[in-house]
Amino acid sequence: MVGGLVGGALTDAVTPTEYVAGIQTAFKGYTVAVALVKAVVYGFIITSVPAYKGFFVRGGALEVGAAATKSVVIGCITILVNRLFDYSINVIVAKA
Repeated sequence: MVGGLVGGALTDAVTPTEYVAGIQTAFKGYTVAVALVKAVVYGFIITSVPAYKGFFVRGGALEVGAAATKSVVIGCITILVNRLFDYSINVIVAKA
């Protein structure tokens, strides 16, 4: 949040008082909590899938390259499925 304040002030996009007033009126704790949970989940996915694939790879450089490619594909698909699940939950919560 401090980065936004400094960036807005340096570029003259927004004054510091307008920035603070905007944060105070638009702040939602739910959004911050969801963002923190998503960061942890995505970080876990991005680190655990390649680690798992790399740990169980057998062979030489060719197999390591294939495992790296598979881990990127699996990681991307896992994140897309996770985002679909997250979107579905947000739609259900918004209707409630």
